[in-house]
Amino acid sequence: MSEAVTRLECPVCLGVTMVKLRPSAELDLVLDYCPRCGGIWFDEGEAALLRKCHPRAFAARVELRPDVYRMKCHACGASLARNEPRCPVCRVVNVLKCPVCGHDLRLVERGGVRLDPCRRRRGVWFDNAELGAIWNDRVTALARRTRGAAPPV
Repeated sequence: MSEAVTRLECPVCLGVTMVKLRPSAELDLVLDYCPRCGGIWFDEGEAALLRKCHPRAFAARVELRPDVYRMKCHACGASLARNEPRCPVCRVVNVLKCPVCGHDLRLVERGGVRLDPCRRRRGVWFDNAELGAIWNDRVTALARRTRGAAPPV
């Protein structure tokens, strides 16, 4: 008998259920991926496991979308830039909720990348733009180590 799989709601996209994503056949890792905004929820320890995945294999399964920077305000539904501190219409603070426990995610910046971790569940939300920045850095480093390979454009 198959085990029931819990599908989480995207913390950015109102009403969108994330899908399960296996970034590599070699890794025993299944992530929660939003097909609309391209963001991924990492449970505790999953981000470290992802480092074992080849960047090109991951990029083949996740569409990096440089144009996804807008979201709807979770209070009034107005369109706003994803990293706006407040909604320009209703002035509510733009804070995401943990897709697992529902508590506020805290915005932190590490190495120029903005992340939304949940202190309670110890998971972290990566927007598509952050994933792109991290993986482009990894692919560029890989290209530099590989003789004759050009970095991504």
